[in-house]
Amino acid sequence: MRRWLVICLCAVLCGSLLGRAEQPQVIQPAEAGYSAAQRSALDEAIRGLERALGNPDYASQRSLGQGGWDGLDFAAYTAGTLERLGYRTSIVRRDDGTPGGVVWVLVGLDLPGATAWVPVEPLPNPSRRQSRLGVIPVTDGAGLRFDERYVSYDTVVELPPNVPPIAVIRPPGRVLERVETAFFGHTSIDHDGEILLYEWTFPGREPETTISCSIWHTFPSVGAYPIGLTVTDSRGAQASTTLTIDVVEENDCGCSG
Repeated sequence: MRRWLVICLCAVLCGSLLGRAEQPQVIQPAEAGYSAAQRSALDEAIRGLERALGNPDYASQRSLGQGGWDGLDFAAYTAGTLERLGYRTSIVRRDDGTPGGVVWVLVGLDLPGATAWVPVEPLPNPSRRQSRLGVIPVTDGAGLRFDERYVSYDTVVELPPNVPPIAVIRPPGRVLERVETAFFGHTSIDHDGEILLYEWTFPGREPETTISCSIWHTFPSVGAYPIGLTVTDSRGAQASTTLTIDVVEENDCGCSG
């Protein structure tokens, strides 16, 4: 998307003029000289990262080109989501002659006395929607070796600070026991992007993440029930809200004082 290209160009120029901190460097594990303890810690950290990358509830469910999304949008979403999960990330770009170049994410994994930077491809299947945050690109063969295409890069992409979204549940009308009711989160907003995911929580029901701003639920009996909504924006940031629902009898006309 053009807005991202302008942002990236400005960031690169400013970084050249003002200087920048030491940039992340990907080193092949077999060439890093890790101790046995460091290699064990790296293997464990990579397993944890792979679990996060493969969690379908974190994926944007977006397709390349949908809503104008390009490679940088996927990288920004993956990086932001991983940062929310506690990881240190950096978005990098390699010039290949195409608009925007090739963009991916580096993830810093802390080891005893060292940091290992691991590449993550945010959109391993460009022809499909993003069903996972990404994959760690490795080559076939024995041992852990990253795909050389993701080891070196030309620039670090600096993005402006993200403004978190605001989660809002639209209060429903009269909610009756044992009657299916629709709940809406479409009035939730994100001032500098868009909301991608809606996670709903209801008592006695597993949380459900969906790309739809609406969901249906049936309350089994009369009472006051808390429901929750967490929204995720296009940079991976989240916001949550709760609302207490008063459920009345099915034959309650709602006309009493």
